Amino acid sequence: MVKTKIKKSKPNKHPNTKKNGKQSEISEFRAQLDALGLKIVEVTADGNCFFRALADQLEGDEDMHEEV
Repeated sequence: MVKTKIKKSKPNKHPNTKKNGKQSEISEFRAQLDALGLKIVEVTADGNCFFRALADQLEGDEDMHEEV
């Protein structure tokens, strides 16, 4: 006789998230930032991204990361 496995349902981490959960979360986050006059700025991901982000905020130019 073969026993059948009973699958337990996994708890939903984000119950209010739509099928495009990640995309809708990003859109919501961008809207919140926009309300504060802020925005997401992508910097070059080369191992210096932390310093590039700081340089972008402090100097207005990510290429100034070596100075930071």
